[in-house]
Amino acid sequence: MPNSRSATTRAFTVASLAITSVLIANGLLAVAAGATVAPGCTASRPTAIGGAIYGYGGSYNNWSVDALVGMDFANSSGQKVDIDGNVITAAGYSYVDNVNPTLGQPGAPSGYDRTFGTNGSAGNLCVSSRIVTAFFEVYPKDTTGHTDKTYYGEAADQWDAVTPGGTNTFTLRIPTGHDYGGNTGDVNGYVTYQGHKVDPSKLTFRAWPNDHGPACGVQGFSASADAVGYSGSLDATYYDIRFLAGGQCGAASQSYRVYVYCTAVCGSAGSVTKEATPVWVADGARPRVDFAF
Repeated sequence: MPNSRSATTRAFTVASLAITSVLIANGLLAVAAGATVAPGCTASRPTAIGGAIYGYGGSYNNWSVDALVGMDFANSSGQKVDIDGNVITAAGYSYVDNVNPTLGQPGAPSGYDRTFGTNGSAGNLCVSSRIVTAFFEVYPKDTTGHTDKTYYGEAADQWDAVTPGGTNTFTLRIPTGHDYGGNTGDVNGYVTYQGHKVDPSKLTFRAWPNDHGPACGVQGFSASADAVGYSGSLDATYYDIRFLAGGQCGAASQSYRVYVYCTAVCGSAGSVTKEATPVWVADGARPRVDFAF
């Protein structure tokens, strides 16, 4: 007849197995031996991220493009991480893919890569299972690696949910400029400090979309102004942000928040920020937004 200790051990084991079975059945506990690994990935980086990238609209619709895809990844706590799930605090992206870096603009209608993922390859990027959210920013490039917005604007895709261990497919589109039949507009205006012009070299501009990633169309974005200089007629500094994507998914316009950062010369030794939102951009429109420090 078993002693009391062995009976207690068996009872505990049976109870533990029962609880574990319930947790597994409800998806609350992962079993390492049965962890999902996306095709082409490994147990240490089981999650696949990638998809299509191409020009959108107008004369260059569906064209292969020369572009840089900057990817930022986050864990379940909202912390920025690298592809191995390690928390990072340094500036720069979690990962970068240079798509068709020798193609140049405006790209080509066929014969070149139209996917993003692993840099230097047409395959998906494999990442840690700790990554649950992805953010993408896309820049059209020339063959020297400089951003070239002659034909296309920049684009974003934000707050995309990532399924650990799955194949996560996203579509990134960069907007063909209005000049070439695409759906874009420009934001322009003047900057002053105490009613006077500001040194252009002390100003930095950003335009961010107010919505999350697109199900269709293009979510617009710009990391800088395309022209900044002293006005020829006003005591002010002029700026222009070109080729911001217009309305998505049939909408007439798209909402942005536009920032200007003034460093050292706008009443502070550091950087001072002004924000304008919502700024609505429609195809062919040129809304004027002025900033006064």
